[in-house]
Amino acid sequence: MNVKPVFKVVTSVIAYVLHLLLLVMPLHVKADNLVSSEIWVSTDGDDRSEGTKEKPFATIHRALSHVRELRRMVNQDELGPVHVVLKGGTYRMDETLRLTADDSGTPTSPTIIQANEGEDVVLSGGIVVQGWSEAGDVKGLPTTAKGHIWKASAPVINGEKLLFRQMWVGNSKMRRASTFDDLSMARIISADKKKCELIIPRIEHTFAHPEQLEMIIIQDWVTNVMRVKSIQSVGNRSVLKFKEPESGIEFKRPWPILRADESSYSNHMFYLTNAIELLNQPQEWFCDSISGELYYWPRNGEETSTLEAVVPVLETLVSVSGEDCDWVENITFAGITFAHSSWLRPSLNGHVPLQAGQWLYDAYTDDASRAGNVAWVGRPSSAVSVSNARNISFEDCNFRQTASTAIDFVAGTKNMKVRGCTFSDIGGTAILAGYFGDKEFEAHEPYNPDSHYAVCDSIIIDNNYIAQPAAEDWGCLGVCVGFASNVTISHNEIFDTPYSAISMGWGWTKDANCMHDNHIVANYIHSFCNQMRDGGAIYTLSSQPNSSIEGNRIENVGDPMFNPVMWDMRHSQFDLYLDEGSDYFTIKNNWCERGEISKNKNGNNNIWGRNNNSVSTEIKDVAGLELEYAHIKEKVTEGSYAPFDSIGDDYDAKNQIEYIASSEGFKLGNAIAIDINGDNRLDIAYAGGESNQVQHGGVRINMGNYDFCATQGLRRLYMSNFAAGDLNGDGCMDLIQSGWDFWNSCNILWLNDGNGRLIEQKMVSSKNASPACGIADVNNDGLNDFFFVGNGSDNDFYLQQKDRTFAAPMTKLKLPGGFSDPNMVYADFNNDQAVDICLLSNRTGGVFTRIFYNDGYGNFTERNVGIIEKGTRGGMAYADVNNDGWLDIVVGGVYYGEQWNSTMDNGGKVVTLYLNDQKGSFVKQQEFAEYMFDNVTQPVRFCDWNNDGHTDLILSGWNMSQGNISQTDVYLNDGTGFFEKSEVDLPGVSESSLELADFGRTGRCDILISGNCNEHYQNFTTDRRIAVLCRNQSELTNSIPQPPTNLKSETDRQGNISLSWDAGSDKETHVNALSYNYYLRNVDTGQFLIFPNADIDTGCRWVSHMGNTWLNKRWVLRDLPTGNYAWSVQTIDAGYAGSVFAEEHFFTYTGDAGIDYVSHDKANIRLSVLENVLVAEVDMDQSLSIFLVDGSLVCRRLLRPGSNRIVLPKGIYIVNNEKVIIK
Repeated sequence: MNVKPVFKVVTSVIAYVLHLLLLVMPLHVKADNLVSSEIWVSTDGDDRSEGTKEKPFATIHRALSHVRELRRMVNQDELGPVHVVLKGGTYRMDETLRLTADDSGTPTSPTIIQANEGEDVVLSGGIVVQGWSEAGDVKGLPTTAKGHIWKASAPVINGEKLLFRQMWVGNSKMRRASTFDDLSMARIISADKKKCELIIPRIEHTFAHPEQLEMIIIQDWVTNVMRVKSIQSVGNRSVLKFKEPESGIEFKRPWPILRADESSYSNHMFYLTNAIELLNQPQEWFCDSISGELYYWPRNGEETSTLEAVVPVLETLVSVSGEDCDWVENITFAGITFAHSSWLRPSLNGHVPLQAGQWLYDAYTDDASRAGNVAWVGRPSSAVSVSNARNISFEDCNFRQTASTAIDFVAGTKNMKVRGCTFSDIGGTAILAGYFGDKEFEAHEPYNPDSHYAVCDSIIIDNNYIAQPAAEDWGCLGVCVGFASNVTISHNEIFDTPYSAISMGWGWTKDANCMHDNHIVANYIHSFCNQMRDGGAIYTLSSQPNSSIEGNRIENVGDPMFNPVMWDMRHSQFDLYLDEGSDYFTIKNNWCERGEISKNKNGNNNIWGRNNNSVSTEIKDVAGLELEYAHIKEKVTEGSYAPFDSIGDDYDAKNQIEYIASSEGFKLGNAIAIDINGDNRLDIAYAGGESNQVQHGGVRINMGNYDFCATQGLRRLYMSNFAAGDLNGDGCMDLIQSGWDFWNSCNILWLNDGNGRLIEQKMVSSKNASPACGIADVNNDGLNDFFFVGNGSDNDFYLQQKDRTFAAPMTKLKLPGGFSDPNMVYADFNNDQAVDICLLSNRTGGVFTRIFYNDGYGNFTERNVGIIEKGTRGGMAYADVNNDGWLDIVVGGVYYGEQWNSTMDNGGKVVTLYLNDQKGSFVKQQEFAEYMFDNVTQPVRFCDWNNDGHTDLILSGWNMSQGNISQTDVYLNDGTGFFEKSEVDLPGVSESSLELADFGRTGRCDILISGNCNEHYQNFTTDRRIAVLCRNQSELTNSIPQPPTNLKSETDRQGNISLSWDAGSDKETHVNALSYNYYLRNVDTGQFLIFPNADIDTGCRWVSHMGNTWLNKRWVLRDLPTGNYAWSVQTIDAGYAGSVFAEEHFFTYTGDAGIDYVSHDKANIRLSVLENVLVAEVDMDQSLSIFLVDGSLVCRRLLRPGSNRIVLPKGIYIVNNEKVIIK
């Protein structure tokens, strides 16, 4: 039978059909006679259509199938680039896009998978959860969450309930229900490694399904996920056992060491997650894997009908994978966003990594091994995976919202490129490449595969912006390369990494291996090692011939909150860290802010050059993104988690609120009230801790109703102190902080970015000017200065200049030697309109309590004012306690020669109240025994606690005579300046800090208490560090005072400006005890010279203390910059409530000699023009200046009550800050 004709017919039909298909495809003949083509895809397309722009396919899978058909039909030598063009939209993928060797392009005909120009294309491995409704009563749900929770059925995929570990609403990741806190977490108490048990502070919850619970441990340079097997609670402790395999691995592996020593305050931190009982705050969720119900506490404003919550389905969105010598080649991805990938191994097997997120199959000590220990690792999944491939590029792509690695070049890759891409909200490492080992290959061995094709080679990673990677596994990195060669990492910007930013190499070996010619060049790395220890901005391992680290810019090392296991973390966080076996590197011309370098067990062939902040700034300036790629940063919104709506506890039922983790309070520190975000609610800034143990620091934003959310960390300093005020005239609250960074004095300036976030500024000082600090206008020039006073005789005053910069620090106080941890208060103690300073400290051969009186020009004179001198971490506070219009002072501390731990003798531990004698000295009024302060911040405070108008006294400290108990007591003022102890019950603290402020806007001053508590607080029988906000339960509420009246601006012949006013009034506080708070604003620039730390419109206070003129009803200014000014003043009562500001007044300062100042009151001058006559009507004598628009003075006139006529030539004038035209 002859079949040839039939065969010819069939093949002819196929060819004809394919020919018709090609006819409808857009083919373009290029100048080189190559035919390029376009295949189009759209979210509303149809896979049965032709794939044209007008009739696109629906899926990228169908488009690539069409490309294969195209390449089979067209001669590859005649085919140019093949473009798979995706129209804008989100493509929900229900299966991994797998590209094999069949999808390969050629050098002249690459396959380019690209977004349509100007449109956003997202390849999503997630699914939208639908069907939300109110959850109603849910068993196990915390009381505070009831009535707030929504529920939906978890998605079902292929008949199985979907398991997932992430959920996004919009572009923000929501948190799984947990005990996690941004700024503090509980610590492990101890471990029994033989029993594989961890002992932690007692878990108060009773879990219905403890088998779903996970414990996340922050362990030096790794993050462990331990699935809980059982919980047993006895007394104030709980004992946890864990499932296998992670339990067996964690308790026997040698590195990193599990720190769980019961005698230590710096054991590893942890949090618990994945239980309905932990769902206690907005933006948290929990999915019950047993019932399949998903629960969510929504944010304000979200609706069940419109909520779009996405959970990940696919672990890998795109796989580019060939076979050995049958590679996938010549494919480019351009302009695509890859989002919503999953990684479920931690839920199924736990997660115990060795390093860099590489999880352990097994690990144990083996003295006979090369490294003394052995380990076998596996690698996490990735959103995009590439192996056995050639010439694969990712350009202008975005990777976000991944559970683990974003892109991974696994093995056998050559000529890879990642360029101009962004990475954000990456759960693990952003870019991973090379070999790290497997179940058969021990991680410490040198890797030399039989076939060189197995090695990842020739990878270019340049001009990418990587922001906040390792969002879930903090032990991961920005870029991590294992065994690989010819890798160039250049001109990337990597920001905010929990651990190292770039890691190059693997194996911990000096032996020859496959690595060589690897280069890390001109990268900009900032904010690194923010949570983990023993890392570096750039980290290397093992021998790598002909490799280099050059021209990188490295700055802003982190201040880990969760891993302070070393006394000085700076020496475990390096700019450049060449770890074990690193060899054959050239390391030079890296601009390193600190020049902190580690050379741990290196080979002998490294070449070192200069690597510190003396490297040329030209090198520093060219590091990071090149100009062509600078715009890509705009695509990234920093912060993988949405800011919390609230901390979410049941505060309506609580009078004592722990605003950081319950076991993580602090002593020897400070907490202050400050409105950081300008919403008229007082927030909390806090820091403190022991010198060689755990320290804390952060900001808690007040969300209302006593709800606080953590927004950022502050420097965690021993004996930390704060002062608040606007230091750059933008009307936002800035902060200065001082204290001890383990062994060194540390002073920090934090400037507000205008959105409620404080940005640390660089300050240079070699002095030990800590921990006392302040903000005030010390030289009366109308500009706030700031200052620090510290040990020895060191003090730094930063005077603000007219250009709003600060001069180099200068010494203003002549102090005796031997100062030690001074306490300082500053105020106008002699009512001469200048800021005085009172200091208390030890000194050489004695103690020191003196006032330095200010002459108004910033020159200080020491004076012994009759106060019995105290020292050794004493404390002071001031107020007008007897309503005579003069500031009185209370002083506590240890008398010279007295032992700090002895019982009361010689008046040493007596706190003494002194009244101002109105002559510059003080006389004893009353003593309070026994309070050993032992802190340098604020263990004592004045405030009207019960709102009767009298300033009350709050004291805290040790009582040695009664067995070293901690105490906090409120003494009520009888109205004459004598005090009687009240029955107010507050947690007793020593080494303490107190802050009084109306946090709930209830008209009552609440109290922040931090310190060491040993009075069985919350039924604990051992000492505890606490940080508690106690609500004031007083019956009376404070009323708002009335503003001052009759504001006046005057000058003298020396050009000094006097601002004066008549007294305000208050329903409760005596008129003499009212303080005043003024502002000064430049009308021409709009900037504040003096900001009042209050809302200008309402008078609501943004701090909680007396006003900036104290009891004065007059304030003198000198040497102002020339210009037009507005000013006003408010009244502050004894409860620190502020009136509205008086009607704003104006004046002009010219700086001329003699009487060069003209005062005018805009509210009382009425202007009009009659032909060439300016008419000014006033009700009292007024001065008026008339200027040309260029600022030159035309004339000055004294205006009498009534109508004043001033003849002027034709022109345009500025009169009383108004434009006047004379025709």
